[in-house]
Amino acid sequence: MNHPQFDVFGIGNALLDVEYRVTDEFLIQHGIEKRRMTLVDQDRMLRLINALENDAISSNCGGSVANTMYAMRGFGRHTYLTCRVAPDDAGRHFVMQLESAGIGTNTILPTDEGVTGRCLVLITEDAERTMNTCLGVSEQLLSAQVDTEALRNSKSIYIEGYLASSETGHLAATRAREIADEYQLQTNLTLADTSMVKLFRPQLETIIGNGLTRVFANLEEALEWCRTDRLDIALTQLRDIAREAVITLGPEGCSIDNGRERIHVDAFPVIPTDLNGAGDMFAAAYLSTIGDYDTGNAARFANFAASRVIQCTGARLESISAYAAIMRQYLTIQETEPTGQARVSSA
Repeated sequence: MNHPQFDVFGIGNALLDVEYRVTDEFLIQHGIEKRRMTLVDQDRMLRLINALENDAISSNCGGSVANTMYAMRGFGRHTYLTCRVAPDDAGRHFVMQLESAGIGTNTILPTDEGVTGRCLVLITEDAERTMNTCLGVSEQLLSAQVDTEALRNSKSIYIEGYLASSETGHLAATRAREIADEYQLQTNLTLADTSMVKLFRPQLETIIGNGLTRVFANLEEALEWCRTDRLDIALTQLRDIAREAVITLGPEGCSIDNGRERIHVDAFPVIPTDLNGAGDMFAAAYLSTIGDYDTGNAARFANFAASRVIQCTGARLESISAYAAIMRQYLTIQETEPTGQARVSSA
């Protein structure tokens, strides 16, 4: 059997992330729900940008799974991203950035009209991020754009829950998961945002199909999916859709249930600057190491990596090499604190 070309095949939205610092009053004034991702049209996006009085603090190629594939590449893994961009400056820059990092991707459709998607990321004084997203052509991601050859030459697939909001995107994600099942690949999904769970649950259920290898969610998403207010119940019920449930808990770390054991791993306490990208980084670090580390160690590295990105501005680090530096820092910590703060109980 040939060695797979890619460690992870990602599928998700391609967006230009533009970050601004704002006050809670700005969110209230413009009717924006804090800590949520809200889909907006281009007119609404332009009105919000015109209302912002300060300059953007960062502008980078983004999208949840795109950020994860980028970070995984930095951690030494081979990744591929299926997405859709327009043949505009932003779209060409997006593809060029992926290719420069050594990430495989599908080609731009030269006949596309419209614009590459954009996400307006509003950072409040408490470092929380609130997103307004205009998907642009990313909303028309097609099943035909799923490269079956690249997917079957991958070890696993990572699916972005935000695709549930797109009529064609959720079908493309479903098709990709079906192909992954056919070739017996590991299947991973991030629920992405509470708004996806609330508004697009049937589409998420279609993507999930008969079940996944692993589901990632933050606490709010997990509780909403399971319609409970208890973490222990959410961990149990998420295993109805995946063999392993991974729930991030912000400053409390993370909890994981894999059917054999239930593990809680404490966070690395830091003062955050920008929480945008924490979940993307966590998933990247966890998926990059779960095959080499035990669950507790993979989760501890994921917490460590997430603690580093939230001390920076933007969802990505300044370069691919910065991710390798994070891994080296973690290995140094492991030499002095090999066990860390992990608590294990029977599942």
